[in-house]
Amino acid sequence: MHKNSQEMDEEVHTWRDLLGNVAAQPEERHKIATALRINSVTITRWIAGTSNPRLETLRALPRVLPEHREQFVTLLKQEYPNLFANEAALDVPLTIPSSFYSHVLNTYSMHPVRLRASSLCNTILKQIVQHLDPDNEGFATFITQCVPPAPGHKVRSMRIVTGYGGPPVNRPFANQTCFCGAESLAGLAALAAHLVVIQNPEEARRIIPGQYVIVSGSSLAIPILQYDRIAGCVCFVSSQENYFTSERIGLLKHYVNLLTIAFEAHELYLLSEVNLAMMPLLPLQSSVLADMQDRITSYMLLPASEGRPLSRQEAEQKVLKEKEEELTQLMLASGQRSEAYIS
Repeated sequence: MHKNSQEMDEEVHTWRDLLGNVAAQPEERHKIATALRINSVTITRWIAGTSNPRLETLRALPRVLPEHREQFVTLLKQEYPNLFANEAALDVPLTIPSSFYSHVLNTYSMHPVRLRASSLCNTILKQIVQHLDPDNEGFATFITQCVPPAPGHKVRSMRIVTGYGGPPVNRPFANQTCFCGAESLAGLAALAAHLVVIQNPEEARRIIPGQYVIVSGSSLAIPILQYDRIAGCVCFVSSQENYFTSERIGLLKHYVNLLTIAFEAHELYLLSEVNLAMMPLLPLQSSVLADMQDRITSYMLLPASEGRPLSRQEAEQKVLKEKEEELTQLMLASGQRSEAYIS
């Protein structure tokens, strides 16, 4: 007669013992290995103690064996006390709900072109926060978009165009224009065309020394890419240190891929066309950007005798270039480091 799971669990003293009992049969070892994306032989080596798993894989072990989850967590903590220290109290699904793809397609098809991008971005960012932080424990995301360069020139900066998230991380970038460049995490990700992650304040001081950090947790920037072209970056911040595990990063990469449909062809720039400048401190930016909306309006109301009045989009692009140049010159003149979002 086979022992039931409770009797089996009471006889073990380490997580390897428990795994040995659970994976005693070859078919069970194969099932567990498939779920963890490893080889069955690796499971055997773990049980024998001749091989040690990666920490990311160990964290996933209780999830793939839910009937033994509680005891696996307890036994794993005996050998690795900090293994789950920064894990959310409640696990979240690591795939995008299939129904959300339909929602995104409906948003894409049912909105006019002039509203499509903002609707898609807001819809997807809101879903990301609700997916990763359903209990509003401190997670936010925002998009930095390449500022269109003058003809014949390269992209010199990005700016935050929209964001979503709950306290304590939403306030610094809510409802304000902010430029970021090579000094920021988003800038590093854009220039490398690869994600950049910061897991704790110590890493922040090393990767972007002297920069302003939104929260004393962790942050991630993933570029918005279509093959060899870039639209900007999606940035994520969490109040938890070491929050961005490989599993969560994998999920967020899927969301960023989904965001690419929000951008038109003219908003994508060859990677070779991106050469970001340094941007100045946020307080200095505020003084330069204070009249931005008034300047946009003035271009739209330009008297006919002085030329053709500009559309809202045309006026905004013209003012963005003017402000970018002012900030670049201010940075050169001040010689100060820029205050960047963990972005």
